[in-house]
Amino acid sequence: MIGLFVGNRPVRRGSALGLFGRLLRSNRGGVYTFAAVIALPLVGFIGISADAARAYLVKARLSTSVDAAALAGGKTAFSTVYGNDITKYFNSNFPPGFLGATVTGPTYSKTPSPTGGSLIKVTATATVPTAFMHLFGFDTMTVSAESEVTRKNSAMDVVLSMDMSGSMDSYTNGKKKIDAARDAAKTLVDILYGDEETNTNLKMGLVPWNGNVNILVDTTPAAPISYWKRNQSKQITVGTFKNPATGKNQNHIWEINASPVRLFDRPKNNWKGCVYARYVNDGNSSNDADDVLGYVDATGWKAWEPRPEGNDCKNCTPCLKHGITPLNQSKSLIAGAIDRLKNPEGNTNIPQGLSWAWRVLMNTAPFTEGTSDDPDKPLVRAVVLLTDGANCAAEGDGYKEIWGGCNWYSTQKMDERAIAIAAKMKAQGILVYTIQFGFNDQDAAATLKKIASGTGAPYYQYAPDSATLQSVFQAIGTSLSDLRISK
Repeated sequence: MIGLFVGNRPVRRGSALGLFGRLLRSNRGGVYTFAAVIALPLVGFIGISADAARAYLVKARLSTSVDAAALAGGKTAFSTVYGNDITKYFNSNFPPGFLGATVTGPTYSKTPSPTGGSLIKVTATATVPTAFMHLFGFDTMTVSAESEVTRKNSAMDVVLSMDMSGSMDSYTNGKKKIDAARDAAKTLVDILYGDEETNTNLKMGLVPWNGNVNILVDTTPAAPISYWKRNQSKQITVGTFKNPATGKNQNHIWEINASPVRLFDRPKNNWKGCVYARYVNDGNSSNDADDVLGYVDATGWKAWEPRPEGNDCKNCTPCLKHGITPLNQSKSLIAGAIDRLKNPEGNTNIPQGLSWAWRVLMNTAPFTEGTSDDPDKPLVRAVVLLTDGANCAAEGDGYKEIWGGCNWYSTQKMDERAIAIAAKMKAQGILVYTIQFGFNDQDAAATLKKIASGTGAPYYQYAPDSATLQSVFQAIGTSLSDLRISK
């Protein structure tokens, strides 16, 4: 008989060790012994798997939160408080106490990118308490995540094309539309410039319009008409050509002191700065140039026709006191021009607002401030057009009321012109954003969708009120911010 001893003492039958001894001597005890041997590591394995799964979930959530935070920081990389957005977006994506984790961070840094621009790096760690692994001496598990976002230094030229027709003086949700438009447009300026006064890779311009566009340059707080001087006009001799607006032969055009736009005739003293579209209502589209950029010598369009004022144009729509602000790199200059947008009046002429924005955007005459194409440096060109109405013809507007007054036919013809202009812009790679503000009309929406680079956000958007308009401009700013996850 074999006895079981611990030390020199025999084990009694009723003891636990005695039971274990019986299991060793029993055939059935082999199974129990094997089960006892593997039970502990099996339980440990299951526990480790559960802890690891929880750590994996925390890691995934941490990575998503860090990515969101880095993107948010990249959008405001030019601001000195860009870190506020990083912290805000991280906390909103990684709620406190998620699966019991304790977070350290996020920490962030901003350095020049090797490829140009700003490199935003965000990191964070999370400590996760274990439920089973502490049995083996591991009380916590630590996971970490890192994300990098590059804000590229792509060149960007943006022109705001703002409706200043009389309906912009009406109210929506207790706020004047023009006031809401000014505030929202300045939001876009803030997004693109951040805290910087100038940015060598960013230019912005402004084209206000109603039934016409005032082509005088507005670069000072004074109205552009205040420095237009007839006696400073200069006649330039050119080859003899047939004036497409009058049908007469002439061999000269005029330069004025307050704009790079050349004119067929020397304006009178009371001229306010408005010109007609280069359109001939003769059923022949080949001799029209209202949808062609710059000066077009081939069809006789060597200049623009100044619109008369006063008794020479008794029922003319008002010529805005706000002129064009050419593309420039100054945040304060473009913001100041937007601030001066007040006292809207007159009718709506979307083709004119669109075509002059196009001319201001490019680097060919009459406006030459646009950035030149460079194969070694990406260039983004964009026009943001805001309107609160449909096309409406009136005497003395850009198209001389050639399609009749404000009726369905003239609206249709002007819509067609706007769509044709936009098609040529988009063919040049220009991004066109359209905003329908406080005017819920399906026909107008259909036209603006065709003008825009896309039929939905961010390219076409409807803003019923001022709060939504702010969000719309923020969405456009986000779209124009060229960001990418680089790691």
